[in-house]
Amino acid sequence: MASRKRDEFSKLVKATLRDRVGSVCSQPACGKATVGPDVSSEDRAAVIGVAAHICAAASGGPRYDAKQTPIERASILNAIWLCANCAALIDKNAGRGYSVRQLNKWKNDAEAQAHDALLSSAAYRRPPWLERLSTVHYANVPRLAQMLSVEGIPDSVIETLQNGFPTSGMIVQELVALEKAIEAANVEALPLDDILPPSEDIVGSVISFHHNCMTKNGVIDREEVSPKWISDFNQERSPHFYIKIRGTRLNFPYDPRWVTTTTAYSDFRAGRTRFAGLGVVKRISDDLTEAIVSPLLVGLPRHPAWDGFL
Repeated sequence: MASRKRDEFSKLVKATLRDRVGSVCSQPACGKATVGPDVSSEDRAAVIGVAAHICAAASGGPRYDAKQTPIERASILNAIWLCANCAALIDKNAGRGYSVRQLNKWKNDAEAQAHDALLSSAAYRRPPWLERLSTVHYANVPRLAQMLSVEGIPDSVIETLQNGFPTSGMIVQELVALEKAIEAANVEALPLDDILPPSEDIVGSVISFHHNCMTKNGVIDREEVSPKWISDFNQERSPHFYIKIRGTRLNFPYDPRWVTTTTAYSDFRAGRTRFAGLGVVKRISDDLTEAIVSPLLVGLPRHPAWDGFL
């Protein structure tokens, strides 16, 4: 039986595709470098990336599109640059769970990030964990709606939560609506790793983070906290979490009114946990070793490995 003809990419397509994303994997939760030196030689490079087909190269393959011509199938428009692991992942189980639309979004976002990196070492971009946000632990709803143009938050939710999350009653519908709106919103921020060491230039900027955090002075469910402890940060009294990275401590004092659930309160007392979120840089110490960041959103993204089970 004759083998099915595959419409493969040319060397030029592969090289151009790789260069357009800065040689990193286009999977937003990966971003792995795919080109580096070949340690066995002084004049060669090692490439561990793959020009993967968005729609399969031959009939019967993942996401195969019979309407494509051979030229379209082998064009750069049908290609996405991935590390070898992610390239294998998207083709498992006949490609189920990884649609053409999703892969094109990965590709477009990766190219946009690479373009922004040419203009600035710290470029605003959409946090990759937003698409995997499964639990919101903290959300200052009015500020989110105002600062980040989260237009999808229903007016009824904003009205219900304008003064914080209620101390009694069920808020399941409001919380689900809020999480969906945030996930779909056009949110961009400076990644924390790109702004270190910090400078006065980033004061007032929205930053994103997905790091191990230490919690301190976590309050009991619905406990009253003096507003002064939030507005005038006190390391020994203010409820906060912090991130220590590259010689800088970033403190995130939070207002308990915007903590969503009793489970969230427990995590804010956990001692050590991993949060993802958004915050506004309020001030930086003169020696650049400490910063105060006002949190807008804190949550727990699901692990990428869970995606195949959803």
